[in-house]
Amino acid sequence: MPAFDLIVRPLPVGAPPGELILDPPVPGLNRVLLRRLVCRLRVPPVPGAYDAVLDTGAPLTIFPRDLWHHQFKWQVGRDYDELSVAGIGSTLTGQVLGYRYSFRLARLRVPVELAGRDPKGERLRLDSLVCQLAEAGGPPFVLLGLWGGAFTSRRLAVEPLPNSDDISARLEF
Repeated sequence: MPAFDLIVRPLPVGAPPGELILDPPVPGLNRVLLRRLVCRLRVPPVPGAYDAVLDTGAPLTIFPRDLWHHQFKWQVGRDYDELSVAGIGSTLTGQVLGYRYSFRLARLRVPVELAGRDPKGERLRLDSLVCQLAEAGGPPFVLLGLWGGAFTSRRLAVEPLPNSDDISARLEF
């Protein structure tokens, strides 16, 4: 089964501390590490790779406006198809990680590639990702959400590192 190792990072400066100590501890668990699991995202033929944060609590993948509109220059009908929600329409409002924003629901026509720590290692190609194309005010980074393609039929393995206080993470596909 192909897989790649994710990049494990502490939360950014100004976020809660890197761990939560449980009091009283639960059997087998006395603390919860707060980490971001990150992979690299590419949209060929656009040059460069971008950090994408894995978030199984986010329903769909979110692309910030600066990336999808300015960097990738995606256009409706060419690079993505707009989707609508029955009874609501195509312009929606979302909230995740303290960001409140409007977005277009879309199915990408362009492929997206995910890679791990090793840029020359295995890559996961997503050919028709369903996602949110955020407008201004959305998160400034890509969030890979649970539904729509990035995690579907995949396995995320998170393990404590031997002889360490940290974790390793791997996405199997």
